Amino acid sequence: MRWFAGETSDDPPEFSIHYSDERGVDFGWHHEPNPHVEGWGHYQERTDSTAEYVYEPHLFSTFVPSRVIWETLSLLEDVVSTVDR
Repeated sequence: MRWFAGETSDDPPEFSIHYSDERGVDFGWHHEPNPHVEGWGHYQERTDSTAEYVYEPHLFSTFVPSRVIWETLSLLEDVVSTVDR
């Protein structure tokens, strides 16, 4: 996980929670500017190290760091079980 507070208390945080493994599976949830999606929140995934990322918008229910971790851990379990099939 990477987390950067905004320069002022009014600025949104930038963060990412990312997973990768030896098979080349690589995915994560991000809250940061990205030209591939509208808005800041998104999920990105590639199934092997030679594939391009696929991007989907994602809205986080909170920006409290500990709650973001729990939210993405819940999502992580679903994605890992899908990738392992």
